[in-house]
Parts: sequence; C-alpha cells; structure tokens
Amino acid sequence: MNGNYGEFVEDGVLYRLLECDTVAIFADRGLYLGVCQDFIPGADTFLMDQETGEIAANPDYPGLSVVFDLPLDPALADPVRAEEYLDAICNPEFITLPSLP
Repeated sequence: MNGNYGEFVEDGVLYRLLECDTVAIFADRGLYLGVCQDFIPGADTFLMDQETGEIAANPDYPGLSVVFDLPLDPALADPVRAEEYLDAICNPEFITLPSLP
C-alpha cells in the first residue's frame, strides 16, 4: 500500500517500522497487523480464509508468525475511497517492474 520502512538493530534484534497509505478508509472491513521474522512473508507464513478474508497466524510455520487485530473506529471508514484505492492498486499499470535481462 505505497509504503516505506526504516529499520534499526537493538540488542541484536532487527526492528523494521513500516508506513503506508492511510488504512483508516478500510476501518469498516477489519484490519490486521501481521508480524513475522522474514523480510517478506511467504505464502505459508499466514493463513487466510478465502471466503471471509479472515487472516490468522499459521501454527505450522517454523518461524515467528503473529496476527493482531487493529481496532479502528468504523466511523473512520470511507467505502467509496476504499473501492477507488483498491481499483487503482489492482490496475496492472499501477506497479511497473523492470524487465529482467
């Protein structure tokens, strides 16, 4: 979601702080914060129910995998902006990756 991050190491632990576009527009949908030990989560890090969209930590994942609910006030939601945002980022032209040599 158009983000950036900063990181630092303290007492041998790498902390990565992420930022992204506003998530409040999705406050009526239920939001999660997933924490894992990998730089980019793999397909087996978390579990997602395809019907409900519910996300959970994968108990069979061999590393750190934790999911927290983000308790946002549903009154902050903006369903129209949320749909426009999703339409924009799902557009194949939104992200252009360079071709491999």
